[in-house]
This record gives sequence, structure tokens and C-alpha cells, in this order.
Amino acid sequence: MSRVAEQLYFAPSVRFADLDWAERLPTQLQQRIAGFYLNPAIKLAKTRHVFASGILAVCAMDALALFMTGSTSNARITAFCRKYIPELAAGHGVEMFCDHFRNGLVHEARVKDGSEFSLDINHIAEVRHNYLVVNPLLLSMRVGDVLKDYVVALYHDPAAKIALAKKLKRTFRYELEH
Repeated sequence: MSRVAEQLYFAPSVRFADLDWAERLPTQLQQRIAGFYLNPAIKLAKTRHVFASGILAVCAMDALALFMTGSTSNARITAFCRKYIPELAAGHGVEMFCDHFRNGLVHEARVKDGSEFSLDINHIAEVRHNYLVVNPLLLSMRVGDVLKDYVVALYHDPAAKIALAKKLKRTFRYELEH
């Protein structure tokens, strides 16, 4: 969230007070994840701020996986990676990503066990011996594609859109009440 002139924002251009629970909510979720995470991650990667870009890309993936699955465990990340990021599905890539990147960044403010972010590979991820290399630019772009597909699917599935609204209301209860 961000606050500008006493207004609390759900997305860079969407105030919490302006959330449209009936119609535009999927697009507003897309504006949130793209605006707060993916677009800055892409800009940072393009200016070679690779670590900062990677943090935002991993956070975007985690947020999207949370809303897509509702799960609050590592299982949401492993399921997301297996379904949408084939480069991580091979071998122990998913487990390494969860432990070295997601858990390392969230719990220890670092990428663990020799793994790294790099723009020097031409695909999203590459397992090298006992560590993992992740390209944050390509990861951000892939998460953005999954987000776009998810939003389209929500508009075609009224029950899923209602479920998303319930998740958002639970997740942002405090912000919505204050």
C-alpha cells in the first residue's frame, strides 16, 4: 500500500475507496501487482539493479500465487512454479527456488546457498550443480503473462471472481475498515 494526501492506495492509481467489487476487481488486482511489483521490477532489471528487481519479481509471484490458490504455505509457490515456469519444474529447481529465493529473501533478506539473480542467462532459471540462477527480468515478464491470463479467466468465471473478492476482503480487512 501507499498513502498519498491522506488516501490509501490499493494499486498505484486505485484507492481502496474506489475498489469495484462487482466489475473491475480483476483489472484492479492486475494494476496492483503490475504497478507495485512487476513494472518496477522490469525497470530495475533494465537498469541492472538485479537484486532489487529479483526481490520484487519473487514478491509478485508470491502475491499472485496467494490469490490464485489461497494457500498460505510454500505449496503455493511450488505449485505455481510447476504449472507456469517449466525451467523451475525440472529436478530440484522448485525446491531450491522456494528455499534459496522465496524463503531466503522473506526470512533472511538474502538469496541463500550460492544461488543468484543474473541477467546473463537467456531463460528464467538454470540449475547449476547445487545452486540456482534466476533471471529477474524474464521471471517478471513470465509472472506478468500469468497475471494477464488469470485476469482474463476471472472475467469468464463469475464464481472465481466472487472468491477473489472474498480473499481480498479478508486480506485487506484492516485497510478497508480504516
